[in-house]
Amino acid sequence: MTRFSLLALPLLLCLVPLAITLTAWQFERRLTPPLPSFRILCFRCGIVLSIFSLLVTMSCWVDPFPLVHTPDGGYSIAWLDLAWKVAFSTASLSIILALFGRSWPRILLIVSGALLLLLAFGALLQNGV
Repeated sequence: MTRFSLLALPLLLCLVPLAITLTAWQFERRLTPPLPSFRILCFRCGIVLSIFSLLVTMSCWVDPFPLVHTPDGGYSIAWLDLAWKVAFSTASLSIILALFGRSWPRILLIVSGALLLLLAFGALLQNGV
């Protein structure tokens, strides 16, 4: 019997916000009448930030960052701290930019951003606060 990796479940859970984000993008492309160009640009930036946040959150779960020797004689994972900040801020910004959408795409991108915030918080707890 093969061992089930403890990272498999969180990484599979990351597919849920990805599917929701891609669905929001598909729905946004089919809106009639289409959104004004500024709103489309903002909404699509929210989609890109959502995907970027997902990738950063996944890296927080996997934790590929090296330990760095600090001047006080200890060790730190400075890149992981930066990754958490980026994951939280991009997911939050994705939610804000989702407000420029309309109808179902807006709702879906907000839900995806909220799930990304929960996953980033889970990664923060998993790596020890």
